[in-house]
Amino acid sequence: VGIISVSSDYIEGIFVDPRFFKKGIGTALIKHFLNKKKYLQLQVYEKNSRALNFYLKNGFKITGGGICSITALPYFELVYEIK
Repeated sequence: VGIISVSSDYIEGIFVDPRFFKKGIGTALIKHFLNKKKYLQLQVYEKNSRALNFYLKNGFKITGGGICSITALPYFELVYEIK
């Protein structure tokens, strides 16, 4: 019902079947990697408020942003770090 793609310390994407939204699947996928890593980063399009709120709720912090060179859409950079 869900999958996460991580390359080194970068989350390429998390995908959850919409029928299973708000069931803790995405959070469980992230926690699986946070048990192994102390640092994860990713980018989220600014207009993707569902994803942005999900990551902020799970402890990620906005550290910057920019404009995607492929889509020309603005995005946020987010980081989760255990110190």
